[in-house]
Amino acid sequence: MTDCQKLLTEYAETGSESAFRVLVDRYVNLVYSTALRLVNGETQLAQDVSQTVFIGLAQKAGALSRQVMLGGWLYRHTYHVATKAVRREQRRHAREREAVEMNTLQNDTEEIAQRVRPILDEALMQLGNEDRKAILLRFFEEQDFRAVGAALNVSEDAARMRVSRAVDKLHSILTRRGVVLPAAALSAGLSIEAVRAAPVGLAAKLASGALAAPFGGGILHAAFVNLMNATKLKAGLACIIVATSVATSLFLQQRAAARIRGLDDSLRRQANRATALLADHDRLAGVLAGANGSKGQLEELLRLRGEAQALREQTNELAALREDHSRLREQLQSLAKTPLQKAEDRVARVKFVMNFLRAARMFEDKYGRTPSGFDQAAPFLPKDSDAATSPLSDNFEWVYQLPDTMATTLPTNMDRILAIREIDPTIGIDGKWNKQYGFLPGGDGQTVTMPSTWNGVTYNTFEEFEAAHIVSPAAK
Repeated sequence: MTDCQKLLTEYAETGSESAFRVLVDRYVNLVYSTALRLVNGETQLAQDVSQTVFIGLAQKAGALSRQVMLGGWLYRHTYHVATKAVRREQRRHAREREAVEMNTLQNDTEEIAQRVRPILDEALMQLGNEDRKAILLRFFEEQDFRAVGAALNVSEDAARMRVSRAVDKLHSILTRRGVVLPAAALSAGLSIEAVRAAPVGLAAKLASGALAAPFGGGILHAAFVNLMNATKLKAGLACIIVATSVATSLFLQQRAAARIRGLDDSLRRQANRATALLADHDRLAGVLAGANGSKGQLEELLRLRGEAQALREQTNELAALREDHSRLREQLQSLAKTPLQKAEDRVARVKFVMNFLRAARMFEDKYGRTPSGFDQAAPFLPKDSDAATSPLSDNFEWVYQLPDTMATTLPTNMDRILAIREIDPTIGIDGKWNKQYGFLPGGDGQTVTMPSTWNGVTYNTFEEFEAAHIVSPAAK
């Protein structure tokens, strides 16, 4: 047993803080430098990743094998944590870019609508029935995604994806016709161009004309006049026309009011932003003027900036600690679960893996290759499955990455390849740590508890077992 393994054992068995601090001192350079490469040189993010990695070591020390190569374990854990952090930052930046684009487009929507208007309906008719139906429900009938899903007999998330794909196809058609604009701008243009308020009273006029048209002349007209002589029929028809007119008027008034409220909210937000920017400008101008007049004030300004940066760093650390605290509470709650709750958790994990394995097989049947991640397999999930949005997805990884079909790439020394793995182990009913895995081809799931024997080989750690069944790096 190496010195580091002894220190890890001491910490796991006695909770020795001095032993843990020695381990951190020995491996901090390895962890930090690895994290710094993976996050493209973002030092603050690399520090946050390092903190999370060593928190993970403290949490999992008791579950690690006493023979574990700690440097290798820390390197792999750093890789997983850093790549998750990068994805999280990318999603945040994408949301910020989308918000900026939408604010930029807010005053240009009428111009966009004018560009789209001449060929919108012709482009819509070039779409397939399902895509056209999705756009009509969402933008022309102004339905939310839940209502769109109900009309298309799919889930709300599936309806959202279907509308997004239909807008992308419409965007491609418009681009080929010479109307070049961002996809987000097309959605904004559809929102104002798809449906416009009809003149007041037009609905009642059209209803009356449509009701009278079938009885335009001759015998049918005479029959209609005779029927209208019946008092009850005249009263009923009059009520229908009045109700139709009132309902139409109320609908138009409500929709106009909603659009006015939306414009008011937008203008109010812009005014607030402008006010805040002016206040910041005046404050900075005052500080700068004072700094130009006094060296002491300039030094004070620099000192305040340093304190602000320190507070910002502390705030980032506090956010990371809060996230880790929440994760620790969840793990403590899992330890305190009843046997029935643990059994239910295991069933949910098994169901999650099996749903995605079935989706992977359907994907392969259609495209002749395996999916490269959960995103590609998700459209093939059963309609009643919530695996795509399940919180369990945060603790599972897709690790199969070979581009060809399973049949042509399966190594000769393997009877199956690990496709899905659980990241962190879970305490089972028997008090032992276990992980849930999914294998391809064949699409079967297995719950593995360490130590475990497979095909005559005994594995003492999850890392050893995974290394023997993974043929390429994990997808991120």
